[in-house]
Amino acid sequence: MPLSNIRLLFVEDDPTAQEQMRRLLEGEVRKIYQAYDGQEGIELYRRHAPDIIISDIRMPVMSGLEMVRFIREEDPDQVILLLSAHDDRQTLFEAINLSVDGFLSKPILDLNKLMEKLRQAAVLAKKRSSSRKAKAYRSQLRTLYLQANTDPLTGLRNRNYFHQQLHNIIEHEAPAVLFFIDVDDLKKINDSYGHAAGDRALKRVASHLKSILPKSATLARIGGDEFAIVLEGEWGDEELARIARDALEGCDGVIVEEGEEPLKIGCSIGISRCPEDGKNPEELLHHADLAMYRVKREGKSGYRFYNPRSD
Repeated sequence: MPLSNIRLLFVEDDPTAQEQMRRLLEGEVRKIYQAYDGQEGIELYRRHAPDIIISDIRMPVMSGLEMVRFIREEDPDQVILLLSAHDDRQTLFEAINLSVDGFLSKPILDLNKLMEKLRQAAVLAKKRSSSRKAKAYRSQLRTLYLQANTDPLTGLRNRNYFHQQLHNIIEHEAPAVLFFIDVDDLKKINDSYGHAAGDRALKRVASHLKSILPKSATLARIGGDEFAIVLEGEWGDEELARIARDALEGCDGVIVEEGEEPLKIGCSIGISRCPEDGKNPEELLHHADLAMYRVKREGKSGYRFYNPRSD
């Protein structure tokens, strides 16, 4: 980054030193902002985002070190040089602990040394700017990814992510188990108490399901009142039955206390296996769905393994 592109903030309480710096750097840098204490320095830093900050250490209202501490909390990569007219080792150690990027002797008498320091600081500012942009880009990508794959109501993975995960498992020909879970009577809650009550019920069901599952499980909300769980690997019937019972126990305990009468809800669960019950996501979901509807027909609030002879 050439000096002609640099925006510099100079923080110094001495008007004579301010005028001297302005004359030295006018025409050398793109822009020079001037502050007369640390508090004004923070305000100008936030307003203009300078590439380099040069600051005196001892100033009224707020010292240079206090200002650096504030700025470091907001941006650890900001390039900062400190001016010092004294040999206070303790102060210098404090400055070093705040990760300042260099020191300039005060008063500034050698223009060549000043310009060399600024050129070095400009190179550092360019490197850190590139690093910040890369970090911001990665953060933006992650935010977009999460938005595209997260259910905004429950914070769980959404249908899009669930299908991707299921496809990946099937492509690798790995064994897996699919739970298809439907919240019973959610429409009654919405109709009787409003959609806000229904949303609270869904969030409590989601929280309960998350609490009983192994960390390796994929839990997603795939529809208005539908959840799905994918368990990778080989699982015995007893293990799966235990998970289903744990899920039902918590769902059956969800009470929505709105209006005059509390309403208890439950869940119906259908279970299918890969590859026995399907070799693609559509088949697995369809068969788990059939098993779940058998539970619905038999009275709700239960679980059932898919059986091709009866479902």
